[in-house]
Amino acid sequence: MIEEKNTWKDILTKFLDVCYELLKENNFKWAIMGSVATNLQGCDLEPNDIDILVEKPETVYFISSLFSVFFGEKKNITPFDKNDTWISSKEQPVFRGKDQWNFRWTYAKWKIEELFIEITHKLPPENHPNKLHSIWESGPNIWPYVKDVTFGKYQIPVLPLEIQLETNFERGFNERVKQIIDIFKKQGYDQKLIKKALKEENLERFNRML
Repeated sequence: MIEEKNTWKDILTKFLDVCYELLKENNFKWAIMGSVATNLQGCDLEPNDIDILVEKPETVYFISSLFSVFFGEKKNITPFDKNDTWISSKEQPVFRGKDQWNFRWTYAKWKIEELFIEITHKLPPENHPNKLHSIWESGPNIWPYVKDVTFGKYQIPVLPLEIQLETNFERGFNERVKQIIDIFKKQGYDQKLIKKALKEENLERFNRML
């Protein structure tokens, strides 16, 4: 008999069973982003990993410490190596450093079964345009807009589709863009947030597609 693999929902549940209450007790702000957040808000797609954004760097260390059993072997590369094989290890449970665009990362990554879980805190460089005011999917200004969705017995924070839409426009994920806009047509959307989150050219595209 062939044993069925756990789905991303099973693995997300395992993650939440370990750290959900602890994050709540310690008042750590966090949110699901990427494809899992898109799926949880109604889009029909199969996530390949679980991406989690946190408000403070220390939260990366805290979550990482809870999952040390899944750490891999230390490798002398950064998460930005072109082969992207970096994973949290006993010697380096968390990566801290800058990427090629001078964004400052605090980052952990490990695999539960066949699915990677990534925990990220990221700050733009001092000369980043509109650093204090722009909204982008992994940026420091998203926290007032995070919303809760029901997942099993949990109420989990996710990045709203309005903010994710800009990322999907920029990455050319046209099917995701279409699905998000279809949801907006049926359920409505936050018009003020759309105007804040989308670049001018993408706002024009969005209005044409409505």
